[in-house]
Amino acid sequence: MIREGERREFATVNNVPARLSFAALSKTFGATRALNKVSLDVLAGEIHGLVGQNGSGKSTLIKVLAGYYEPDAGSRLSIDGAPVRLPLRPGDYSQYGISFVHQDLALIPSLTVLENLRVNDLCLRPRWYISWKDEIRATKELLEEFDLDLDPLTKIEEVDIGSRALLAILRAMDGMRRGHNGLLVLDEPTPFLARTDVERLFILARRIKSQGASVLFVSHDLDEVLDLTDRVTVIRDGAVVGTFVSKEVTKSDLIEKIIGHPLLMESGNASGTQSLKNATPAITVTGLTAEYVRGISFDIREGEIVGMSGLL
Repeated sequence: MIREGERREFATVNNVPARLSFAALSKTFGATRALNKVSLDVLAGEIHGLVGQNGSGKSTLIKVLAGYYEPDAGSRLSIDGAPVRLPLRPGDYSQYGISFVHQDLALIPSLTVLENLRVNDLCLRPRWYISWKDEIRATKELLEEFDLDLDPLTKIEEVDIGSRALLAILRAMDGMRRGHNGLLVLDEPTPFLARTDVERLFILARRIKSQGASVLFVSHDLDEVLDLTDRVTVIRDGAVVGTFVSKEVTKSDLIEKIIGHPLLMESGNASGTQSLKNATPAITVTGLTAEYVRGISFDIREGEIVGMSGLL
């Protein structure tokens, strides 16, 4: 429990308490300290970024909030200024108006848009009768409100991946406590999305913010973070490096905070690249075709690192 004198640790802006506030959050796995006295404040009506390398502690923090991990003794949490007893149990977050969208989206492909959006109400709310006419109407109203042109009776397996991500956000919004603004946690939702779908997702996130809700956006894409967020917190080796106003920092600033040292500018990079272009390929692949690929061709030269990327 939080003692009375400790409540001042939690952030307020213009006497409005933070939507979410962690203080001295720690988590230990054996000899590994995954989180070390982390303090994080997500303000009311704010889109807040959380960035760091793999293994920095981001996922551990999110799992503590989701109730999957029990934090170490002394960790403290406040939601809308009210102390919350830790540890949370899985599912407890919903009573505090918190919803999650994870990278895998957790949609059920064989079910319809309606069934995926309304799954909590359909499965958890006790009732002896379901009016599908009313459910279809409610789903259409929600889709229209956020400009999603989808038939409620279409199966998820027939919906494009970008629209699926937006549906997952709509479902999470619906899971926020009614009558309160809530907090939406977007946990790496964009790596498999095309740029146009990312832009649609950002429009939806900003609309959520404009309605008074808060968003915690966890991502490795620093361009997206700086584009979307109001503030961003950098976490490294389980500890918070700092929290920054997004429009006042650059991508290079964030990279240096994330890795813990200044970026090194290599000299002679252009000539090195030119020499690689003129080198004889060590490996040549031409017209590679199989079940999931067709006509793939590339060269790899000695001393070269070749990257491959693409959507999921």
